[in-house]
Amino acid sequence: MSKYSQQRKLAARLCAILGAATVLITISTLHHLRPTEIQSGHFSPLRWGLKSATSVHSCTPEAWSSGFWDYQPPAGTNTSTGRPKVAKEPDALVLAGFPKCASTREYWWHLGVEDRVRWPRFPGVTSWKWVPGEQCQGFEERTAERMIKHLVEEGGWLLVGGTILFRFRRTWFSSLMLRFLDSVTENHFFSLSCLLSPHVTVSPDFKALGRFEHDWPQYIYLNPDSQLLDELSPPAGFDPHTTPLVAYRRVDLLLSREEVVNAHRMMNGTLKQDQLFDTKEKLFTVSHQDYMAQFFTPLPAGGYRTLIANTGAHWTTHLFIGLGGIEDILGLFETAMRGWAAVVGTSLALVNKKAYRGRDYRVLVRSYPPGHNNCMRMHYPLQEVEPFDTKTYNWDELTIFNYIMEVSTRFMTTPISWRLHLRRE
Repeated sequence: MSKYSQQRKLAARLCAILGAATVLITISTLHHLRPTEIQSGHFSPLRWGLKSATSVHSCTPEAWSSGFWDYQPPAGTNTSTGRPKVAKEPDALVLAGFPKCASTREYWWHLGVEDRVRWPRFPGVTSWKWVPGEQCQGFEERTAERMIKHLVEEGGWLLVGGTILFRFRRTWFSSLMLRFLDSVTENHFFSLSCLLSPHVTVSPDFKALGRFEHDWPQYIYLNPDSQLLDELSPPAGFDPHTTPLVAYRRVDLLLSREEVVNAHRMMNGTLKQDQLFDTKEKLFTVSHQDYMAQFFTPLPAGGYRTLIANTGAHWTTHLFIGLGGIEDILGLFETAMRGWAAVVGTSLALVNKKAYRGRDYRVLVRSYPPGHNNCMRMHYPLQEVEPFDTKTYNWDELTIFNYIMEVSTRFMTTPISWRLHLRRE
């Protein structure tokens, strides 16, 4: 039995899924909770402080993911018939509880209603709420107003990550699978543009441009006309026109091609870039130095505080044609991510010596949810992960990729990395 076959058995099962595709519980965790304690000197799972009516207590990622899906159909919907509950595209917004979405990037596609054949899935796909484990009960619901206050006064989020072939839509409490998608991280960005509307604007305006490129950065800004403006206390230098609340960068591997080649050489590999990669395979990735420089950009053009990163789904045999198979790819991934964690941790250690408005920069490493071949046929979440009956991309191994990523963060030179993972014991 290979090393990674053993890890497959040791890795914990992923959390509950909708349509046989793992959902983004970790994003919901991030939105609800705030980090309050980092133990120096060693790495331990992040403990989150939760505001409740009576006390402040802790909620680990494991506790959050130990919950269940609760059926809560939108108010006023008729669930007794099989007739479609979406008669026109904007109905999807109503069922999701969004007034509108600020992003214009493939608007109805992101919401899963650009194709009438998918309309009968509503309101089923918007009728489930994630109830976290008992340890995580009693926290305040994070409203758009509270979220904007956090992003303005505490610092923005920079989202970097790769691609997966299934689409998700996230609500405050649940993550609902909708359809095929380019980037799970981009969908996180699009969902935030819905949750924060009408108090935000998004750039670029793809509808006005009439085109898009997958690697174009996208930004959410505070709407200067928002009624919340007078209630906020932004830091000196904050400009609603130029200071991002949230930014998105598509970075499939978290490293550039050359940096991955260098990791391969550390394993005594001799392949050149055009030998390691299939150059015809679509790939959008940059050096970690690129987005870390953006992350540390000061106000008014920057002012970020949290970097949210994930990768895994693009490390496939389709891309890495020079390697012998998925076992070799997992080995390269482990070497590359240990290196990534080390250099990012060093960068954080150096920059955090200078107080950032009295608070440190922080990095959150998020798990990668796998897709599933039959997800589009499902209208409700499954309580257990179904086994893969066919091999598609590297979905069957994403549990191992997530496990490697979690372990790799322990190689950071400072304990500044928070690891949220999809896990059900």
